[in-house]
Amino acid sequence: MGSLILGVALDGRGSHPAAPGGPPTVEEFVRLVRRSEAALLDFVTVEDGPGRLDSALLLAVAARETSRIGLVPLGPTLGQPAAYAARFATLDVLSHGRAGVRPRIAADDVEHDRILAILGTPDGDRQVAGLFERAAEFLGRVAGAWDGADAPTVSPQGRPPLISLAHDTVPYRFAARRSDVVLVTPADTAALRATRAEVDRLAAEEGRTLKVLA
Repeated sequence: MGSLILGVALDGRGSHPAAPGGPPTVEEFVRLVRRSEAALLDFVTVEDGPGRLDSALLLAVAARETSRIGLVPLGPTLGQPAAYAARFATLDVLSHGRAGVRPRIAADDVEHDRILAILGTPDGDRQVAGLFERAAEFLGRVAGAWDGADAPTVSPQGRPPLISLAHDTVPYRFAARRSDVVLVTPADTAALRATRAEVDRLAAEEGRTLKVLA
């Protein structure tokens, strides 16, 4: 029997009705990561975006205050692959080999608005699939930067693991192609089995295996 892997998504102050409003302070955030480590969780993931603090920088601070727990910030797939590689390799160095990265499929503002207007249509589906294809190519160049002899920052893990969040076939295919772990959100055990079978099939088509965490 395999070991149980437990993680927690740190998303603002949480969704409980009694939770205080607004983002947590840096000190509160670090305290949550330390409590997660003390509870023997394996990793934390962190959201960021407009109105939020940068997840990689927050986890760089938390790395100094923890010793075991995995640290997985968000990584929108935009910009220069070499800079992306250096950013998360740096977190891996600061955490002594505990960093991962959760790629977020990203578009510039104009493209985002255009796709949002046609989401759910055949053309919208094609545009979304194109974004995932572009992100997979981007991450291929990131992996090349991690592996390159002239990498500015050498990651203790060689490559920080890529951990995808996926809900449907297109992101499952993306995870099968590029990720080491895929986080899925099934409604029940039957849905989990069906999702696992689909992910395993897609990974096998790529000649790869990856962990599936619900």
